[in-house]
Amino acid sequence: MSSTSRKNQVRLKLYIPESKFREWSEYLEEYNPISDFFFNFSLFVRKSLLNIPEEEAIPIFTHQKYPINSSKSKKIEKTVWVSKTQKLALIQNKGILSLNSFILLILDLNIFGKTTEKQNIFYVLQLRERIEKLEKRVYNLIDQLNVKIGN
Repeated sequence: MSSTSRKNQVRLKLYIPESKFREWSEYLEEYNPISDFFFNFSLFVRKSLLNIPEEEAIPIFTHQKYPINSSKSKKIEKTVWVSKTQKLALIQNKGILSLNSFILLILDLNIFGKTTEKQNIFYVLQLRERIEKLEKRVYNLIDQLNVKIGN
């Protein structure tokens, strides 16, 4: 792709858990061995992103006893070029999920046709991490305000 054709394109960096990538590979190897997933991953992702699910279609499950996501788990970094309008559409439709989680959800839906409970737990745990970070920021802001006010 030439640099002129990338003018209207932006980079998406995806961080895919190694176990998730392996799960996709094994499934597609068995059921669709000529998938673009193996030959042109970027094209596979771009095609998958054409089918953005509606917000109501994004399942959320309650917390489970055994967390499967860890910030220490190995991740595979993939870079994909998409149109600016497509990225904006993803951002508008991602709801409460991070952009990365939303894209992983779309890829899951494209590969498996539905999400599994294990995958939903992963998304919920990512959401919990984001909420905890936001709570810390809010408490820090409250503390800073209290210091300025003199409380």
